[in-house]
Amino acid sequence: AFHLDGAGQTLEYAYQDWALAQLAIELGHADDAAVLLGRSRNYRNLYDPQTGYMRPRLVNGDWYTPFDPRDYRKGFVESNAAQMTWFVPHDYAGLAELMGGSEILVARLDQAFEEAGKQGFTSGNSHDDEAREQNRRIPINYGNQPSIETAFIFNVAGAPELTQKWSRAVVEAAYSGLGPHDGYSGDEDQGLMGALAVLMKIGLFQLDGGVTANPVYQVGSPLFDRITIELNPHYYPGHSFVIETRDNSGANRYIQSLSLNGKPLSRYFLYHSEITSGGCLEIQMGPRPILDSDK
Repeated sequence: AFHLDGAGQTLEYAYQDWALAQLAIELGHADDAAVLLGRSRNYRNLYDPQTGYMRPRLVNGDWYTPFDPRDYRKGFVESNAAQMTWFVPHDYAGLAELMGGSEILVARLDQAFEEAGKQGFTSGNSHDDEAREQNRRIPINYGNQPSIETAFIFNVAGAPELTQKWSRAVVEAAYSGLGPHDGYSGDEDQGLMGALAVLMKIGLFQLDGGVTANPVYQVGSPLFDRITIELNPHYYPGHSFVIETRDNSGANRYIQSLSLNGKPLSRYFLYHSEITSGGCLEIQMGPRPILDSDK
């Protein structure tokens, strides 16, 4: 009875092992890196192909029953299996493989956002509301840590237009209209939701926590016409990094084209070194997605 959150811990430890492996690689500790990378795949032991969700197991290895992926805190910390199935920040290619391919992953995640949107992407107006029966069955909860990366998963699964669509929708529903009397609808502890609001509104997010040697920032749908990131000269060679958007509006939330320092960019991410070197990312916005068939 003591250990009730084991499935969630397994998922978090898998990511932490992967993060430690990145340090071991940089230190030249190849044997340690190999062990840690092997352990980072432990999330696979929780994926139940019959239900399509990460599912708690008993001590003997049997699946926990009865199983409802929307049940709150049944093996997962402040969340449910529907939310935590997406917590594989270090290996979304592996998660897609388990689900049967990227197209299936995208379709499932898109449906989860459709459902969560009916509740404003949060489990009520406060952290305490999360435990209420009418709120806690949500499949994506942007009021707490487990779901904060989900809108940007589409970028690495081949559907960046859905990252643009849903990150904007989340900002509008859960991270707008804030003030002294109308705070964040969720668990704004340690500045989580405030920091996430900034990242989503400037259109940058690190899926894997930025622990690799040259971290990657996923590009979303910035709200502003111009964003200037001042770079500390004690640590970074560039003076500033600017993000400029053209024709940006509530309707024009989809990226039509990108260019970095005047050169066309055909990817929806930036390397840390590209940002810290200084420069300008230019984004042409429009009212509908630009799909591969349009290029």
